[in-house]
Amino acid sequence: MEQEKRIDMFAVDQVADLFISASCANIAFQETSGSEIRVEAEELENGRYFCTLKGKRLEISYDIHKMVFVNIHRKNAKITVYLPKEQIMNHKFENVKFVIGAGDLSIKNIPFSCKSLNAEIGAGKWEAKLLAVSERLYIEIGAGSVKMKKTTAGSLEVNCGAGNCVYKGRVNGNIKINCGVGNCKLYLENEESDFRYAVSSALGKVRVNDNKISAFGTGKMQTGKGTLGTVVLECGMGNIEVETA
Repeated sequence: MEQEKRIDMFAVDQVADLFISASCANIAFQETSGSEIRVEAEELENGRYFCTLKGKRLEISYDIHKMVFVNIHRKNAKITVYLPKEQIMNHKFENVKFVIGAGDLSIKNIPFSCKSLNAEIGAGKWEAKLLAVSERLYIEIGAGSVKMKKTTAGSLEVNCGAGNCVYKGRVNGNIKINCGVGNCKLYLENEESDFRYAVSSALGKVRVNDNKISAFGTGKMQTGKGTLGTVVLECGMGNIEVETA
């Protein structure tokens, strides 16, 4: 099947929200010296890729038929989103949603700011650095992995099935971690006393600094006023670790 390359351009002031859905693609964000948002896509299969503006929501979608997965020589699609420096410095997205199946999502090379972010990572991988979410950051992981560094969120919620999640940064509100058989590690710039803690574990293990709760355990902690909010840690058969400054 003939491959194609697509380039789409959008004015910064036309885009408020961002939605990306990809069943099997490698997606990266980069900075551009230009004045418009540019989306480049390669290794595409005809009729499966869409990049369009609906109202003020930029939608990027790449889907392949299930039977294509049997082709081990098939290359993942490559989608690169170029953000102008002016947008990176002075403008942030409102609502952002990522739905990633079996590919990779990389937001490591530029600062990325938005009001709220919802990420659903199936069997893929998401790596982020210098991410700033002023309100709610929600992450759902199947069997994939998420690694975040130098990240700030208004509140954080993670639902992790059999995958892995590492969060390094600050959270300015409530935190909720639900871990099935996977692993979740939080390295917070916050003080332990910034939060109240509610912890429960079935067959897994939970650790908050030097405080540990293992199989069939529950507990509550409050080492300070908990002015920023509550940390809820719910562990099935996996592992949750929280370290504070």
